[in-house]
Amino acid sequence: MSAISLIVLCILCGYLVRISFFKSVSKWIDHKMIANIPGYSVYREMAMSKLEKKEEFLPYKSAAWIHIDHRQQPAFVVEAMPDGNLVVFVPVAGNVKEGALFKLPPDSVELCAGTDIKTFRTIISNQGVGMAKMEPLHAEH
Repeated sequence: MSAISLIVLCILCGYLVRISFFKSVSKWIDHKMIANIPGYSVYREMAMSKLEKKEEFLPYKSAAWIHIDHRQQPAFVVEAMPDGNLVVFVPVAGNVKEGALFKLPPDSVELCAGTDIKTFRTIISNQGVGMAKMEPLHAEH
C-alpha cells in the first residue's frame, strides 16, 4: 500500500510542478541546490539532457593536439586568455567528462582542421579508435 501511495504522490507532484506557483518553487529549490551542492548543476544538466533528449552542451572552442614533454595528447581548447595563452581541457581516455586543465602557450597547441567536436569526443570515449582521421592545423592566435 505504501509503494502505491508513493507512486501516486510522485505522479501528483509531477502534475503540480506544471502549475506556475509550484514551477517557481521548483526553480527556487534548484537555485538553492546549485548554490549549496558542488557539481549539482552539471549533473542536473546531464540528467535533463537524457530526459529531454536534447543535445548536450559542449563548452569547447575546438579540438586540438597539445605538446607536453615531447609527446602529443588530444585535448579541447576551452578559451583564449588575455595574455595569449590557451586554456585546454585534457580528458581521460574513455571518460571525456573527467580530466585536467592546462594553460599553454599557443605554440604548444595544434588545432584540428575539420574535426567536429562531437566526433572528437566520441573518439576519446572509444579509447582513441578513429584518432588517425584527425589532421592538425597550425593556427595563429
